[in-house]
Amino acid sequence: MPDKPPQNVFRIFLLISVSLFLTITSIYSTGVEESGLTIQKRSSSTSSIGQDAKPIESTMYFSNQTVHEVRSDGNESIVYLKEKRFVTLNSTAKTYSEVTFDELEQKLDEITKKMSEESAEQQEATEMLQRLLGDSAGQLSVEKLGPGEPILGFATEKHLITAPPMTIELWAAPELQIPAEYYDSLKINAQPNPFFDMQRLFDAFKSIDGFSLRTIVTVKAMGAEIRSIDEVVSVEEGPVPPPRIPTDYQKVELDF
Repeated sequence: MPDKPPQNVFRIFLLISVSLFLTITSIYSTGVEESGLTIQKRSSSTSSIGQDAKPIESTMYFSNQTVHEVRSDGNESIVYLKEKRFVTLNSTAKTYSEVTFDELEQKLDEITKKMSEESAEQQEATEMLQRLLGDSAGQLSVEKLGPGEPILGFATEKHLITAPPMTIELWAAPELQIPAEYYDSLKINAQPNPFFDMQRLFDAFKSIDGFSLRTIVTVKAMGAEIRSIDEVVSVEEGPVPPPRIPTDYQKVELDF
């Protein structure tokens, strides 16, 4: 009789999916001139087990100095590319946090070490997932599928990233380029997990030419499917407002 999966096995799959989707939907920014670029996008997620996420609308402002994202859930983030500094803001709590890329990397190393000290239940779930994935655990491949359909007037190239149990489809616009400095800030969303080296995912995205105007992430596991879609709905060139931290916001420690 086959082993019965621990209750938290699917929960781990779900956490991996959410973590990766947060990373992917935040991963794209564009190298623009002083005039700037404003991108509006919509992110949504559906699940075959009925745990659909509420869609999130966001506006991203790009310049050659900063990337500023304002989300409909009340959260904001500012990446200072040259200073290598990351700021998060919560408009509901009226708080903000800031951290340098070096400090962020050190903190995440500490979290990774702490996660290695697993409980017996966590270890059981990890071993079960490894058995379910088999030899495909940890594998990653990137395939360029050829021209994709035009999106918002931009020519696209379609790519497929395969990292079982996940697949990522991307429609990248080579006309819109990505600043290399931005990748360092993405570690804040790259929560460690026992099956996937997130640095390899960053490397996969770096190999893709251009900004993704549509990204579809699909995770299939244990008879369930989670599908997340991140789609740009408008692209506008022109001056962007400089990011600022409201004077009435209180500074707090970044919650990891």
